[in-house]
Amino acid sequence: VESSPAVDGFENIYFGSRDGYLYALDSDGNENWRFAAGGEITSSPAVGAGRIIYVGSHNGKMYSINPDGTERWSFSTGGRIESSPAIAPDGTVYFGSHDNKLYALNSDGTKKWEFLTGGEIFSSPAIGLDDTVYVGSRDGGLYALNPDGTKKWSFSTADEIVSSPAVGPDGTIYAGSRDNRLYAINTDGTQRWRFTVGASVLSSPVIDSEGNIYFGARNYNFYAVTPEGDKEWAFRTGEYDVDSSPAISSDGTIYFGAGDRSLYALTSSASGPAVTHWPKFRFGARNTGRKQ
Repeated sequence: VESSPAVDGFENIYFGSRDGYLYALDSDGNENWRFAAGGEITSSPAVGAGRIIYVGSHNGKMYSINPDGTERWSFSTGGRIESSPAIAPDGTVYFGSHDNKLYALNSDGTKKWEFLTGGEIFSSPAIGLDDTVYVGSRDGGLYALNPDGTKKWSFSTADEIVSSPAVGPDGTIYAGSRDNRLYAINTDGTQRWRFTVGASVLSSPVIDSEGNIYFGARNYNFYAVTPEGDKEWAFRTGEYDVDSSPAISSDGTIYFGAGDRSLYALTSSASGPAVTHWPKFRFGARNTGRKQ
């Protein structure tokens, strides 16, 4: 299981597996149903209006699934899908594919537009306050796209971006790169600062209620960085990488997994994720993948 879970308003939990199924569990862990997606699922599901679930598969399809586990529709791309979908307030579903494209679909499964980048898209999109869509590509670029699919700007790093971006309270966009850095990018596409860790950053950052940024790196460390780009602290795990995307609970506890087969819980002074447009992977504290 590499797919991160999504939770709906009734505390049902949805996650994908490399066995090719999307699973739905109740809050006690009992299986409600499973959906055969025709390929491995490493994409994390998103829950939209009416408890409709969206998830991508390695067979190149994005699926829309009814709350009872039956297929609503599917949309085919030219490559496998590992990017996790993000849902805008108007119901638009955004996701990337290994065919180098970011897709925007209407809620009925028809294509709104597609945008071609120079590399495969592992990164999951983030949506800003003005509905700007941010996504990274293996071409090393972070792209900002208007809701109509036109390019607003792009920002280049020195290596692939597979980390999913997060958006801070002031609109600053944060994303990690395989070039060993976490970047803070202004809303006009200029660099605010960059923080170097000496190892690839695949972990997607999370922003807390005080504006601090947390993320893991492939040097066995988990970092806390201030809004100004200074290191607050670093926590070393076992001799394994930290690729997991962290989550923050309402009491400020930070949770993340590491390659040493451990789940870590660290304390902080925060009161949960930032109240902002897209503070972390899967959007907010409920991990729906939907901008609320």
